[in-house]
Amino acid sequence: MKWITLCLALAGLSTAAHAALQPAMSMIPDGARTEYMQLAQMQCPPPYVRNAAGQCICPPSRICRPLTICALPKVIDPKTGACICPAGTVLTANGGCVRCPPPRTIDARTGACVCPPGTHLSPVAANLCVPDNCPPPRVMNAAGQCVCPPGTHQAAAANICIPDCPPGQTVGPNGQCACPSGMHPNPNGVCVTN
Repeated sequence: MKWITLCLALAGLSTAAHAALQPAMSMIPDGARTEYMQLAQMQCPPPYVRNAAGQCICPPSRICRPLTICALPKVIDPKTGACICPAGTVLTANGGCVRCPPPRTIDARTGACVCPPGTHLSPVAANLCVPDNCPPPRVMNAAGQCVCPPGTHQAAAANICIPDCPPGQTVGPNGQCACPSGMHPNPNGVCVTN
């Protein structure tokens, strides 16, 4: 952060001052040096213009707001002159700018990350969008996921809920309950030897 602050402070210097600082540039880490070079070569925000010395100045006969230099990655809003997050990002509680984690998108009205229509943010799983309603007969569990109701399970071959198997039986490859090899269910559903 101290290098970004240094770079922002240096961005308003004249071209001659930039040239004089080149030997000191080798002491700034590569990432910060790149940011500094981008700032030094950036266009001035309207209505400011760059003078012969490379400084952003208010043109004669114009009334300009005080020049704002935003901490990266923020940019100047051309309408208000305020520092804002770049397009496609949102402001976090600690003042940073981040992209919304998929599948969340930016709500144009509020500027906040929101889940797609028909879903909502899970109350227990961070950044997970879950359905608003579960298709019958599924029910929503505590994690906000649609699951088969108690006493049933999902069939392997289809996206349907089927009753749990009686004791001793297991779910076969077709998703139906079956006795182990060499056994069959009696009328009460108990597996007996063939």
